[in-house]
Amino acid sequence: MKNINLKIARVRKGLSQQELSEKTNVSKQYISLLETGQAKNPSLSIMKKIAEVLEVSIGEIF
Repeated sequence: MKNINLKIARVRKGLSQQELSEKTNVSKQYISLLETGQAKNPSLSIMKKIAEVLEVSIGEIF
């Protein structure tokens, strides 16, 4: 299942996958895998980093 909420939050924030990667220190490839649903169950620390940069709650995007 695709994580469309993550992509929507990222686009609303005006960030590319590369920019989100740089701000969170999470690889661009992993962000892409999360958005397409190919990676599941990211760690809590990764979810916190992404949610903080996107200024949303973890529950809104994961």
